[in-house]
Amino acid sequence: MIIKNLKEVQSLYETEVAPGVRFGEPTWRINIGHSEHVTFNFSSVLDAQNARSFDYPDLVDFIKILTAYTFPSSPTNEMRSWRSSLGMFATIRRFAQDFLFEKFLVAKNTISLIDPSQIRQFLNRSAQLYEHSAKHQTIILCVPRLLRIWCFASELDAMPDWCRANFVLSEVVSKDVEAAQRALWERQEDGEGGWMPLTAHQIKMSYDAAHDYLYIFSDAICEASRLIMTRPRFEGGQLMPVRKDGKTKELFKQLEVFEAPFFPNTDNRIFEFIPKTKSVKSKGYTSGYQDRTTIDIDAVRPEVINLKRACIFVIGLLTGMRRAEIAHLKTGALFVRDGVYYLTITRFKTASDPKKGTRDTIPVPPIVVKAVEVLEKLFAHQRQAIGSDFLLLSDIVTSKRFEKIKISTIGKDVQAFVLESSGEPGHAHQLRKSIAWLLISKGEENLDLIRQLFGHKSYGMTLRYVMRNELLSGSVMELLEENYTEDLQKALTKIANGEAVGELADALRRRSAQLYPGQILVSEVEAFVHANLEAGVPLFISRIPIGGFCISQSDLKEKKPPCIEGTDDEKPNPEFCDYINCPHVLHTDESTKNVERQVVYYETKRSYLPEDGDDRIEHYYDSRIEENKLLLDRLRKDKQRIIARETANAD
Repeated sequence: MIIKNLKEVQSLYETEVAPGVRFGEPTWRINIGHSEHVTFNFSSVLDAQNARSFDYPDLVDFIKILTAYTFPSSPTNEMRSWRSSLGMFATIRRFAQDFLFEKFLVAKNTISLIDPSQIRQFLNRSAQLYEHSAKHQTIILCVPRLLRIWCFASELDAMPDWCRANFVLSEVVSKDVEAAQRALWERQEDGEGGWMPLTAHQIKMSYDAAHDYLYIFSDAICEASRLIMTRPRFEGGQLMPVRKDGKTKELFKQLEVFEAPFFPNTDNRIFEFIPKTKSVKSKGYTSGYQDRTTIDIDAVRPEVINLKRACIFVIGLLTGMRRAEIAHLKTGALFVRDGVYYLTITRFKTASDPKKGTRDTIPVPPIVVKAVEVLEKLFAHQRQAIGSDFLLLSDIVTSKRFEKIKISTIGKDVQAFVLESSGEPGHAHQLRKSIAWLLISKGEENLDLIRQLFGHKSYGMTLRYVMRNELLSGSVMELLEENYTEDLQKALTKIANGEAVGELADALRRRSAQLYPGQILVSEVEAFVHANLEAGVPLFISRIPIGGFCISQSDLKEKKPPCIEGTDDEKPNPEFCDYINCPHVLHTDESTKNVERQVVYYETKRSYLPEDGDDRIEHYYDSRIEENKLLLDRLRKDKQRIIARETANAD
């Protein structure tokens, strides 16, 4: 049993936060099933700051306390599944690294004196920078929820005195932050903000949550929803409350014995129907009062919405369909051909008439079949009430009687489901690119995830399957065009023209089948990319601030480049490029000139230092000057070697 109140325990470090897991352990590995466990590693929470966690025991204790209160069955009751707890743990790490450690709020005496204005400034800064940084987007969307948990645990008197929240949420979440949240969702909803796919972590967590909803919870949710939506109505048309007496007494009996499933490996049911009796004033009784027993059914609708979101996520992820195409799905669209399930869809973007669309069919894996079947069952009553044959529509029939779901609602549903499941923001436009990214960056973890998603034993089977679905295969080409083609075209052109120098440039020359004269064509770039993919070589292309290119043609799992060393990132981060030491940097004439400018910059900064200044600062500038000069020397020698080789070839 998980401890309910950590403030009341006598010895915090010896307290069991879960069976066999003590609070004082550096890693909590919690068994949640016969073959499942979740891991919370506190020894690495400050790795991104190049700091050792055990040097800051009070900060780690605070992180652990917050983490414990995100567990299922904790006093806050915010998280009802272990997946949600893991997602929130990522937010806690971010808050600890970017706020607590950055402000050096690492000891009990400083944590206890945190000023609400500090948190407010921290969030406001992210509100100003979110357009330029995924990190600040995560802070805006996720940290306020963590702060709510912290405040609620404090209100329940469950936080030790030294780490109680001395503020209310409205004091720290400003109107600017709320506006940034809305703007971010709207921007993502409109498809702005680039091509980046969901991370493997987001896909895995969201897919697992969707799998539970489809295969464990769906029958109970569909049946509970059917019972509630078909209950008697008053003369004015409103649905009656569920009472022990009167017209709903038979429904009362059914719900009273209804057993909803538990969230996996927790004591929490997805919803419960608990009879409650209270004395109410009523006409017709001499005393004026009577006991009335009712059942609260409000907990069902949120799970109906979650089930709908799980279905939309699965369909969008594994078919490559866009929001409009998902919104226009009809009932009865599934059929079997040669032992394979197909789905009839309306294609819009590539249709001859984008407004009317074109009818098409695509192959779908078993879990998509399940999602479609669940949606047909979930909204059967609503469909019948308004005479609609669309697969997705509102769970509540209004006077406007919309026959299908809004396209914007699909975007919001995906956003909410990914954020709740993984603890990180995501949006519907990323789904199409996510499968493409997993196929392209063929790391072992990604291959395992691909096999899980599609139920295939081999990568080859999945690839053949994907190529039969034009929507998914098209998303692969879109990813190549949006992420690689322009930058790679420029990079290869510079190599061909002798404008690129360094070890990476030489390696790429040796890999090329031929040296293209002049401008590299887009078709040649795509051929280069396809050759890498067929060889199983992961590929990452991007411009870097110094003016060159980052080109990664290797599996980064074994040895990460300097820009992401010590982090959980799976791809290089050009924003933090170490252009001096990174082997993935392709230097060009432009970057060489910028390195020269760096030398001048550091020499100028050094000249401004006072004679009695800090020796450490002078040493820093000296080392930066020396490193950049050594790099320049290497690049100039490479350039001379290229010129000499081309001259020899010309002779």
